[in-house]
Amino acid sequence: MLVDKNKFLEQVKAYFKNENLGFAARLIDYYDDETFNGEINNKDIIFKKQKKYSYQK
Repeated sequence: MLVDKNKFLEQVKAYFKNENLGFAARLIDYYDDETFNGEINNKDIIFKKQKKYSYQK
């Protein structure tokens, strides 16, 4: 079964808006945990993964 991603995301956004909940969506960013030296913003943490998990795309 194929789902129209745009229609699906619009329905999800509408639900969250109706429930007065926040919503964010974007692609995951992969970083090299052996060379990364810094902090990841709390707002962005759910969109960050270590490079070793990039096969999960």
